[in-house]
Amino acid sequence: MQLTEKQKSEGWCIVKFGDVAQEVKGSTKDPLAEGIDRYIGLEHIDTESLRLARWGSIAEDNPTFTKKFSAGDILFGRRRAYLKKAAIADFDGVCSGDIIVIAPKGKALIPDLLPFIVQSEPFFDWAIKHSAGGLSPRTKFKSLAEFEFPLPPRPRQDEILDAIKKIYDLSNKTYDTYLDSLNFFQRLIDKFINNDRCEAPKEGWKRVMIKSLAEANLLSLTGKTDLNYEFNYIDISSVEYPGNLLSPEKMIFKDAPSRAKRVVKENDALVSTVRPNYRATLFIDADKSTDHIASTGFCVLTPKSGVNGEWLFYSTISKSFTHSMKNLMVGTSFPAVSDDDILVQKIDYPENPEVLNEYLVSIRSAYEITQQLIAKYNKLKTLQKKAFQSYLQSNEEAA
Repeated sequence: MQLTEKQKSEGWCIVKFGDVAQEVKGSTKDPLAEGIDRYIGLEHIDTESLRLARWGSIAEDNPTFTKKFSAGDILFGRRRAYLKKAAIADFDGVCSGDIIVIAPKGKALIPDLLPFIVQSEPFFDWAIKHSAGGLSPRTKFKSLAEFEFPLPPRPRQDEILDAIKKIYDLSNKTYDTYLDSLNFFQRLIDKFINNDRCEAPKEGWKRVMIKSLAEANLLSLTGKTDLNYEFNYIDISSVEYPGNLLSPEKMIFKDAPSRAKRVVKENDALVSTVRPNYRATLFIDADKSTDHIASTGFCVLTPKSGVNGEWLFYSTISKSFTHSMKNLMVGTSFPAVSDDDILVQKIDYPENPEVLNEYLVSIRSAYEITQQLIAKYNKLKTLQKKAFQSYLQSNEEAA
């Protein structure tokens, strides 16, 4: 990387990430005693978003995490860096060991610019390139510290920050509106699925166990599968509430992990059996029905004849279903439920298909609004990243 003559004359210089950032290595064995009540796992960090919208309760979930972070620190997902997970902490907490805690260092860089450097494409490309491991590649801060970028003088940094912050603030307002729409979407589901948690279903509806409506894990890959069979692998980390598939990894059978077994078909609903309280559930529509294989960490629900799989999916993200799963989880490091735990859950199902369609139209409409807002938010994020990168053009890029 080289600077232009103009950049040199203005006082720009090439620096390494380790010159302006440092890894924070604090830990605690008893976070609650220190007044820390929240934790962050990779599942709480959204792809390409600097904002933390979710967290876990230490008192409720009893995680084994010991790594501390403070408000203002950057939480960088070192596992599967291609998922591009990095966020700014706005509270003190503990986090997963698969997260690198980063803080500003020195006075060369305005601290508020550091998160935008971490979220830039060149930085993520560097992290991906310098990750090691096959199925779950991880990077280290030692490798990230070697990343180089052009650093402008402080007055220019102030100009860059002012311009970027305007886009960032607008994207945050859009995200707030998205969260409001998501709450409305969730409220509809909770109202419809179990009659707003009333003891009895509405007239014309029946409250039944899921196993009377669907079967679990009907199809799986076997040892006779073609070794060169190529598919999109859906693991738990690639699914986010409310049913969003991030970026399934393309692989061939001979190189796939042993848990890549569940065959999914159109109209199926996938429910994570590991940490089900995170609601990593997914509806398999036509776009996802061809050559997609799911992890055995999912229970794949295939609706019986005449049963609507989309309704099954919405049922599995209702608060009542999530609450039941949370109470049934067993284990500490990877708390999980069984397929049978899922199959015996009760949901309301209408006897008249036309009634079901009316409810689905309302839910779909609410869901579409959430998707429009998140699409707008993503466009603003892309604009923000492009704008920031244009400010940090090296000579090679400008040529």
